[in-house]
Amino acid sequence: MKTIVNWRGENIEVVNSKGGVLAVVNPKDNLIMTDTIAWPPCEIGQKLYKSRHAKDFEGPDHEAVLGYYSDLQSLHSEDAITWSVFGTLAYGALAARNTFMD
Repeated sequence: MKTIVNWRGENIEVVNSKGGVLAVVNPKDNLIMTDTIAWPPCEIGQKLYKSRHAKDFEGPDHEAVLGYYSDLQSLHSEDAITWSVFGTLAYGALAARNTFMD
């Protein structure tokens, strides 16, 4: 396990898959969230299932938070990227949504 700096300038724990793909240890670290969104939002809860890609990792670190590996932990996760843009916007204030659309 190693640490990298996230978009907020905070250190987060990551692991490498056997193929070199980085994955966060804590799936929350791969999502942009606000304090007004209860964890996990239903859209994310649907994606927190056990991945068949767990075999791509060695050791237990990738399962440290959930008890299993979820695809949302991969830095290549399209679902995490999509949520980070549109999920936070959907739960945001009307003014923020209007500004985004303008």
